[in-house]
Amino acid sequence: MTTFFLLGLTRVGDMNEDGNTEEKTVRRRSRRLLILAGVCGVLGVGLGAIGGHGLEDRIEEAGRAEEWRTATRYLLIHAVACLAVGLGQGVAVRVRALAGFLFGVGGIIFGGSLYALCLTGITLFGAITPLGGLCLVAGWVVVAFPQRRQSTL
Repeated sequence: MTTFFLLGLTRVGDMNEDGNTEEKTVRRRSRRLLILAGVCGVLGVGLGAIGGHGLEDRIEEAGRAEEWRTATRYLLIHAVACLAVGLGQGVAVRVRALAGFLFGVGGIIFGGSLYALCLTGITLFGAITPLGGLCLVAGWVVVAFPQRRQSTL
């Protein structure tokens, strides 16, 4: 139950483990998603700028400029997705929490593995990239097909 609580997946309407009401839980989950959106946004903008200015020659020499741009683009797109689900109204809290988590973690794994590949040339990092991509796709599936009735976790 603790893992589900940390991800924001407790049943809505119940008192959570801390004895907080649904309203406080919703605010806390939204705040976590907004923080995750901010972290992804900062990383995307910062690493994009570093790749375009500070490390441009190194990345170009390694032939990895396109991978760097892809990592930055996906990280920024999913920062916006986290922001949208964090601010979303009319969407079940559990759906927002799970989708936001998948977008944030997926963006970091996807982008991070491509950044690591570009900087180190270690191709093993490229093998990790699809795991991040799967998280991103799963986040979109959760948004597109939310659970119709609430299950107990």
